[in-house]
Amino acid sequence: MKKAGIMLLKLYLLIAIFFFIPMAVRAQQVGISTYQVKGRVLGLDGRAIPYVTVSMISTQPDETKHAKLTDTSGRFEFSINQQGNYQIRLSSVESDTTVLNITLATKQMIELGDVVLKATSKNLNEVKVVGKKDYVEQRIDMTVLHVENSSLAVGNSVLDVLQRAPGVYVANDGKIDLKGKSGASILIDGKLTYLAGDQLIAFLRSMQSSAVRNIELITNPSAKYDAAGSGGIINIRLKKNNSYGLNGNVNLAAGYGKNFKSSAGANLNYRANKINVYGDFYLNYNNRLRELNINRVSPSNTGNTFFDQHTEADIDDRNHYYKAGLDYYINDNNVIGFQFNGHNNSGDDRTVNYTQISSDGIGLDSLVTADNPTQRSYNYAAFNLNYKSTIDTLGQDLNIDLDYASYDNSIQNGYDNHFLDPAGNEYKSPLVFRSNAPVNVNILSAKADYTYPLSTDSKLSAGIKSSYVKTENDIVFENFNENSWENDPNRSNQFQYTENINAAYLNLQLKLKIVEIQFGLRAEQTNSKGNSITLNEVVKRDYINLFPTIFLRKKLSEDHNVGLSYSRRIDRPNYVTLNPFVYNIDLYTFSRGNPYLKPQFTNVSELSYVYKSKLYITLGHSLTNDAITEVTVLNAEDKTLIVGEQNLAKQEVIYMSLSFPLKVSEWWSMNNSMNVSKNKFSTPNLMGFPFESGKTAYNFNINQTFNISPSTTADLSFNYRSANVHGTYFFRPMYSTDLGIKKSFADKKLTISLAANDLFNTYRERIKSVIPGQDYRIYQKYETQIFRMGLSYRFGSNQIKSVRERSKSSDTEERRVKN
Repeated sequence: MKKAGIMLLKLYLLIAIFFFIPMAVRAQQVGISTYQVKGRVLGLDGRAIPYVTVSMISTQPDETKHAKLTDTSGRFEFSINQQGNYQIRLSSVESDTTVLNITLATKQMIELGDVVLKATSKNLNEVKVVGKKDYVEQRIDMTVLHVENSSLAVGNSVLDVLQRAPGVYVANDGKIDLKGKSGASILIDGKLTYLAGDQLIAFLRSMQSSAVRNIELITNPSAKYDAAGSGGIINIRLKKNNSYGLNGNVNLAAGYGKNFKSSAGANLNYRANKINVYGDFYLNYNNRLRELNINRVSPSNTGNTFFDQHTEADIDDRNHYYKAGLDYYINDNNVIGFQFNGHNNSGDDRTVNYTQISSDGIGLDSLVTADNPTQRSYNYAAFNLNYKSTIDTLGQDLNIDLDYASYDNSIQNGYDNHFLDPAGNEYKSPLVFRSNAPVNVNILSAKADYTYPLSTDSKLSAGIKSSYVKTENDIVFENFNENSWENDPNRSNQFQYTENINAAYLNLQLKLKIVEIQFGLRAEQTNSKGNSITLNEVVKRDYINLFPTIFLRKKLSEDHNVGLSYSRRIDRPNYVTLNPFVYNIDLYTFSRGNPYLKPQFTNVSELSYVYKSKLYITLGHSLTNDAITEVTVLNAEDKTLIVGEQNLAKQEVIYMSLSFPLKVSEWWSMNNSMNVSKNKFSTPNLMGFPFESGKTAYNFNINQTFNISPSTTADLSFNYRSANVHGTYFFRPMYSTDLGIKKSFADKKLTISLAANDLFNTYRERIKSVIPGQDYRIYQKYETQIFRMGLSYRFGSNQIKSVRERSKSSDTEERRVKN
């Protein structure tokens, strides 16, 4: 512990050295070869014009270009290190382009004074919109889904959109695969959602896709991000308002499958002088059905027992999501902000279960019926205080975040089991019990990020972060005997978990003549303690790890670009899965925690190629040690099914992704993407024997857009996922088709949309075990065929910088909260 602290102190001193040495070098350079160019932009009425694009272009052969926007007072400033002749171009939507010629020679400071822009002479009524961004955009370092451009988003949740994203698979336990790799992290505007498992699913289902601008799929993030998330990052960027005064958007949607669904939301923004106030509010009601069948054979010395379990669940979700914040611009270079956001989820669910038991798989020996009601309540609140300082116009800045987040979660389950003979008569007394599982999680964290420009195209970034997490989990089981409830101490449990993570990173970006290079190194020190008070068991872990990242990118020619990247990442166990006690799913199916779970480490390498921005190919390899994997096994003693997580020795994934947009005609465009992966799991000991599983699988996604008229578009999407193996599970193929159409009115401020999700009702899960001797099959079908109608209206102007996007200090910790 002492040794780890000394190592961390040395790392902090190294960062301090990197802070001050470049500053001293820059101070010398400014006095020798830095030229300052300043000015202010005004309109014909003498008022300052903010957010005008100002470009400073060298007339030398290299044609070096610098660009920025004027600030709120119309001012701009450049710092240039090279002498020569330059053109300054000033342009905005509402004015003609103004060009100024200057020469940088002996004079260190050039003050241009006030530059007056003339109103544009163009007739804006004649501007023709020739196209829009495709729903799927492939870049060399990420895939971007432009959700706001698609009619398929109407009334859908963010979860619905992710489940149909190319290369993405969302499991029912909340784990997310990206290009065949498990453990992807979910971010909202650069902030991790802090959630995992059932709570992550509930959170994504509560957020409407109508609030989303785009979704970024990043398989290899830099050292600036937390090292957690071996599968990469999925960053969901919400829509932002861009206007002075009051502006925003309101939307309503309704849908029907087998049950009614509805949603509504609004986002508002107000900006005046130095104050920016914003807020979002969304509510969602989703009544949906789930069908679950489990067929299994439980062997024993006396013969086999056949179980045929059929479950029908009526799930009643009520969700509220809200956010409010304020930014105060102290001056042009310093801003302080406060943000509060929260999420409330509640539900009253009804689950009915029928279990047929027989000795031959044909007849019926007995029947168990169960009526299991559930009451869910989940409350989350997070507070963020942030400060940003733009130290100079060269790009030197400092960001500081302080965060506190709290989760309170309660699930009350009832179990009313009746035992019937083949004639339908009760042959023994009912078994009635209930459980209450409150969970409380508190997270306190702080981080600081510093960026220092070494030159126009190169920069050094560094940062530190510290977080502290404390969880309380108190599970109470009670049995109903003789008309009263009695505590069951054998199944009740109290569990506490604390965790402290200290981190620091350095990241260097260099742009040379022949190649772009980025090197990063992140160090994370972890101190954790799991305490099962009921069992009197304590598990402590203290470790420090280094996470390097390397990115290379080279432009071979005008049509060919290649890239190479490497990163090392970690996934720590979710807090509550470390609780060793057993949870009832039904009378014969259990979920059990594992206090001895170790973190998993993943090494990821990728080679990418882009041809003419038309063809994108990525070849990748990832190797995970101590892979955290869900394992379902049969217990021969009591003939039950146990679900839990274990560390398998290795998971290896070799994958290739291919994406190519195609413009069929002026009114018809499509984006095609395919991902092929070979997934292999292995461990020397699973249930006493060596285990190995794996399979080559593929999925492809076809998105088509039809521009029927300037105000009407239609979208058609098809998603297919082949049979595949993940850990101990074999999944049969899954596929679905979505169709949508939208039309705009009133200068595109009012939009009406119609959509059909899973048009042919084909999306379902069919799973079986690949463990020898484990004979079970699972069929699960949610209510996915849904027809929706939506209405959206936006108001306000479009002349202001949007709300700042924050990356909070507690992002990674909150992601790991799980039921």
